[in-house]
Amino acid sequence: MGRLCRWLMLLAAAVAVQLSVAAAQGGGFGERPTSARRYPSKVNRGGSKVFRPGASSSRYRGGCDEMPDTPMSAVLQCSTFSGCRATCMDGHQFPNGESMIQIRCTGGVWRPQPPYQEIPNCAPVCQPECQNGGVCIGPNVCQCQTGFSGPTCEERLEQCNEPRPTIYNARLRCSDTRCSVVCMKGHETADHRTTFEIQCTEELGWTAVDSASDPIPSCQPICRPKCQNGGKCISFNLCQCPKQYRGPSCQWSVENCNPKTQLNFNGAYNCSGRGDQFGCQLSCPEGLEFSSPPAAIYQCDYSTGQYSPLPIPQCQGEYEVLPPTTATFPTRETDPEPRECALWSGKHVKTFDGQVYSFTGGCDFTAVRDAVTSLFRVSVVRGCQRPDCGWNLRLTVDRTVLLLAAGDDGGVTVTAEQGLYSGQPTSVSVPSEVDGLVLEKESGKTVIVRASSIGLTVRYSKDMIVLHAESSLWSTVQGLCGNLDGNSFNDILSDGLRGTLDYYSNLELCPAGPVSLDLTCSGAAERQARAACSQALKLADVFLPCQENVGVEYFLRACMAEYCHSLSQASSAQGGYSTGGGASAAICSTVAAFAAECERVTSRQLSWRSEEFCPLPCPAGQIFSACGVPAAGRCGASVSDLWLCEEGCACPEGLLMDGDQCVPAEQCSCRHNGVQYQAGDTVQQDCNTCVCTSGEWRCTELACPSQCVVAGDPHYLTFDGLRYDFQGKCSYYLVQSDRFSIQAENVPCSGAISEKLNYHPSTLPGEPSCTKSVRLEYEGVTVDLKQNLQVLINGETPPMIPWWVDGVYIKYASSLYISVTLPNGLEVWWDGETRAIVHAPAQFGDNIRGLCGNNNGNQRDDFETPEGDIEMSPIAFASKWKVDETCDDKTEPHGHPCEVYSEKYGEASRYCDNLISLPVFQKCHSVVDPAPYVKNCEYDLCSCRAELADCYCVHLADYADACAARGVELLWRAEVGLCGKGCPFGQEYQVCGDSCGHTCFDLATASECERRCVDGCQCPEDQALDADGRCAPISSCPCVYQNKEYRPGHRRYQGAGASLQQCECVNARWQCELSKTEKLTDNSGKCNATAHMLYVDCLPDHPVTCKSRHSSRAETSKSLYQVCESGCVCADGYVLDASSGQCVTADQCPCHHGGRAYAHGSTFGTECRSCTCESGMWTCEEQACDGVCTAWGNSHYETFDGRIYDIEGDCQYLLARGKETSKDQFEVVVTNVPCGAGSTCPKAVLVRVGHGTTQEEIALEADKALPTAFELTRYYNYLYERVC
Repeated sequence: MGRLCRWLMLLAAAVAVQLSVAAAQGGGFGERPTSARRYPSKVNRGGSKVFRPGASSSRYRGGCDEMPDTPMSAVLQCSTFSGCRATCMDGHQFPNGESMIQIRCTGGVWRPQPPYQEIPNCAPVCQPECQNGGVCIGPNVCQCQTGFSGPTCEERLEQCNEPRPTIYNARLRCSDTRCSVVCMKGHETADHRTTFEIQCTEELGWTAVDSASDPIPSCQPICRPKCQNGGKCISFNLCQCPKQYRGPSCQWSVENCNPKTQLNFNGAYNCSGRGDQFGCQLSCPEGLEFSSPPAAIYQCDYSTGQYSPLPIPQCQGEYEVLPPTTATFPTRETDPEPRECALWSGKHVKTFDGQVYSFTGGCDFTAVRDAVTSLFRVSVVRGCQRPDCGWNLRLTVDRTVLLLAAGDDGGVTVTAEQGLYSGQPTSVSVPSEVDGLVLEKESGKTVIVRASSIGLTVRYSKDMIVLHAESSLWSTVQGLCGNLDGNSFNDILSDGLRGTLDYYSNLELCPAGPVSLDLTCSGAAERQARAACSQALKLADVFLPCQENVGVEYFLRACMAEYCHSLSQASSAQGGYSTGGGASAAICSTVAAFAAECERVTSRQLSWRSEEFCPLPCPAGQIFSACGVPAAGRCGASVSDLWLCEEGCACPEGLLMDGDQCVPAEQCSCRHNGVQYQAGDTVQQDCNTCVCTSGEWRCTELACPSQCVVAGDPHYLTFDGLRYDFQGKCSYYLVQSDRFSIQAENVPCSGAISEKLNYHPSTLPGEPSCTKSVRLEYEGVTVDLKQNLQVLINGETPPMIPWWVDGVYIKYASSLYISVTLPNGLEVWWDGETRAIVHAPAQFGDNIRGLCGNNNGNQRDDFETPEGDIEMSPIAFASKWKVDETCDDKTEPHGHPCEVYSEKYGEASRYCDNLISLPVFQKCHSVVDPAPYVKNCEYDLCSCRAELADCYCVHLADYADACAARGVELLWRAEVGLCGKGCPFGQEYQVCGDSCGHTCFDLATASECERRCVDGCQCPEDQALDADGRCAPISSCPCVYQNKEYRPGHRRYQGAGASLQQCECVNARWQCELSKTEKLTDNSGKCNATAHMLYVDCLPDHPVTCKSRHSSRAETSKSLYQVCESGCVCADGYVLDASSGQCVTADQCPCHHGGRAYAHGSTFGTECRSCTCESGMWTCEEQACDGVCTAWGNSHYETFDGRIYDIEGDCQYLLARGKETSKDQFEVVVTNVPCGAGSTCPKAVLVRVGHGTTQEEIALEADKALPTAFELTRYYNYLYERVC
């Protein structure tokens, strides 16, 4: 016995310390509390149900398990016994005027105190009350009806009944009743501002905002220094002086150059001047000579009054010099007035000041340009490569470019471009307005462009171009049309007409050869031309009204020049003059221009052509008509179309004009998006098919799917097509019904500013808001779509995408969008940033409401609130769809961002105009109007504080998606570098990828998927992503049946008897056909039935074994991406014994221990327990056993319960502590020290026994002798009593 005690004492004191503590001892130190078990919501696939354990007992007195719903704008406090108390927030009250009510649980139902039957909400209080139908939407905040304003809606806003005023020399950006005006370069208002605002009221009309000047300021030109002596500033640094003053600022009197007093010449003189130039030509009376040779002209300097060159000669006779005589001094000053320049037949020009000249060939020419600020330019462009062909016209105002061209039939087309001679033209309809340029159609072959802001009007047709300049352009223009200064002599530059044409030409665009001025004639040709042209232009009956209203003379001169030009062309070709077709055509072209000008001036319709005089040749099958083709005679036109009598070619009776062909009515073609379709052709319009029938489209009338879009800061487009903006910063219901809801969480932005900078929404009340995340709730399933395409399902991240949960399907529609499809067919796309799209199938049956509207085809009731009323403003409407009524919207108006941050508007406009100017977008303009997308883009870019691409690209994508949905695919990302997207290896960017075929699994399960265009990275055609995320041929994709996947080529049977079908897996789809015979293969013999084995087509993931039958892994659900294999399984009532490979009953399952198998009923025992094998499970009887804690080596530890761990620390550590009574207790402390590279080892152990004055201890240290245990009387007795 003594040896045993000694051995035990030494063992207890060793460095590898072993302490025995009775297992049955209670109340020891470090007793572990029982941890509560948490049951997360279980997410699975295949449509299986989700297990959610319920509460076991009521939480509140009265039988209620949950708190009642918190009333709107209230705080709820509840206790177990006394119920709940609801207290309204500041500025709110209950309907009875109280701010607090009691809510108690009775019979398991929460009930409010009388007089309420249901728990009421707190409503905001406005004192004084809102007037004129206003609604109190917050404490002392009234939402006014349209037409009212003020804190309590007491002020009536009068409606604007006046047309918007024209403000010259300015750009306007307007809403219905307010405009921001920016003066053009070199202009300002009378009070020296370059920007101002105007507004419209019913009483005052349009007036300036905060201006003490005129009711509406004007942008006047700036002249520095100011004009003097009554001079008028008519353009930037250009003064129009009174007749008596000259100089840049009208600072010099004309008397400074009065030849009577300053020339000092004794002969005759003829003087003239323009602006600051004044000169005189000298002459001597007959019989007298100059004293010295005179100069051609003597110029006077107004600043000095001195004529030069000097000396000035005198007139002298044979013996004497005559004194000065009376001289000729004509005055040629003209007051500014509107004037017109005309160009016709591709050869002739009449300038603003009346100069007429003609030429052929040459490059493109500048007809008129702004010579001061270069704000505008009108160019005439040769329409072909012949030297005498007609002109097209290019009008450039600021950054807007219009091109007008006439076809062979005289029809005019208008296209818009961005920048001079660049970009692809975009068709412009007439009438319309393009950046302030108003386009009108005067007749079927004449188009008018009014540029009111610069004072210019263009009238364009095939035969003539007329440019009308207002007096504000006086002396500020240059070009073929002259200087508009009243002096026709300076319209031709000093180096002559050829030099003038060269100066105003674009030498890089010369399709029509060199300029030729050889249009004059003389002798017999001139007499012949004058006789022919005079007779043509003075037809007694037809042109009589024109003689007094149109300047016949310059048309006569042009006619003669063109007549002679045609004679010279015929002469060079035939060797002599001819009065045949060429000369007749020359006369007719000028007469056509003359008649057109006469019709414009006199407003009369002239029927001047006849079979004998200038007959109009018509194509084969057509006949000439003085009134052309009426609307009723054209394909596809209704009788209500505007029609003016205009000469042309028409079809014989019974035929209709189709383009330039005459066809029967049933053969009329149709046009769609600028493309011509023949009779019988079809086009697709959304989900409807349209057939070209007799020149008209006849379409089916099927109900089509609809979509709601939320994008940017944020801009909303409802299911029914209503657009609005709303800047609330809470969570809102986009769509809500009794069964599901779709919510959007809006936070301050731009970009996702709070996401990126960790701002809380409440800290940024003045910022616009963006959608940060989207939540879908459907019959107990919650799906959260987060930033960067992250997904949470019931609060947990799914193991993989795609994923099913209770019929809700989550997948990637492309690399840019994640898609969630609900069992009712509703589909939500989310781009992981700020853009959400809700797709509703055709005739969606659920009764839905929310920010997306109600999808009933009527925009007027889209602002329906949860209470059933229809609000008039977006703020009042959207604020009622908050998910949490206590959230503060912070929707105070802060003005349009482009007005608040006006310095950003230029850049925003430049970027967003790409939707209009870039050729890649232009081909969709006739299908989808880009204007609202440009508006949204400018709004967001002006408020953008994140990366430009974050705010910019979403709007280009929004427009491209709208185009793709209508069949116009725009490959735009390659054209806009900021928005480019790289694709993983093997994938390619597609602007209209298949939303149903992104992955093999999509193809296998999307038999009812509605295909939609989606941009992003997709696999090439006939490929899809496999389970490893690589592009693979569709032929290698598996098929899915009953939530299991089968390899390509797998065959299965379904049905029975006459309806038995054989199905084969081909390209991820089952191809089934009626089976002509019974099942061709009987696999039942492949498995041993006597061994209780059965053959199955698809082996389970985890077969039921003796070991797994008690585990949840015994479920036989198949992983979606694990392909089925056929084989043998155990029959019902049997499980697999994995150790023997046999199918056994449950009570035959063996148990295992120590590498051995034990049959049912076998037992084995240890020192702590005895175990018996029962149906494959050990049943053990527990006995009290000692616990052992061990420390060894480099700080390795094993706890009493068998947990092994390491601690690399060089300190003292409490190894164990325990007690039975206050006196009988112990503790063991181990000291660790460094013992190698990064390691620590125990160096000493301190053992203490007892407590207080009776405590004893013993220390054990490395490399020291062990102490004698008998030195510790209590320690020895403790061990002896407990062990020995």
